[in-house]
Formats: sequence, structure tokens, C-alpha cells
Amino acid sequence: MSTDPKINRELGEKIRTVRKVRGYTREALAERIDVSSRFLAEIEAGKVGASLITVKRICLALGVSADYLLGLAGEPDEDSPLVEAVERIRQLNPKYSTNINEIIKAFCEAVKE
Repeated sequence: MSTDPKINRELGEKIRTVRKVRGYTREALAERIDVSSRFLAEIEAGKVGASLITVKRICLALGVSADYLLGLAGEPDEDSPLVEAVERIRQLNPKYSTNINEIIKAFCEAVKE
């Protein structure tokens, strides 16, 4: 977790902006990344830092890179295959989330170099 208030503020602003663009409520995103909506609100407000695992979960849920959230890269590519895949998964019935996660894990293992 960062203890730098400026970094926390910038990260929180980007998360909030992308969350809104993607059409997530704070509660929905919090559920997807396995944190409370109150904690996500504190991250978005820059009051607290986010752990690496939380940043990773946010990146996966929102379809953006950590580089983007940390200000190391420009705007997220709205046409990227990852964004399209995340949107398709988001539209699925939540009961399939375990299956999707297992498929993604298996794929990652199969293509690991």
C-alpha cells in the first residue's frame, strides 16, 4: 500500500473515473474485487492506498492496465480485446464466474512461456 497521499489520490480518481465509464456502481465493483464498498470509497477518495492484489483485481475487473491506473501509460484502449472480454464476462450470469475463472486459469497455464 502506498502511504503517499498524492499517489493515493491519483489512483483513486482513475479508478472512480473508469468505474463510472464502465457502468459499475461502487457496490458492484467492490463485490467483484472482494472488498467492502466503504473500503473502495476510501480508495477512490485517496484516503487509503490499495494493496497490489486489490490493484490487480481492479485492473482485471475494469479491463485496464496497472500502468494506466498508476499514471505510467495513457488512456485505456477502449477497443482492446481485454476490454471486450471483460464486458462480455460482466454480462454473464454471476453463477458462471467460478467457471470463467477456471477457464482463464487453465488458459494462462497452457500459454505460459
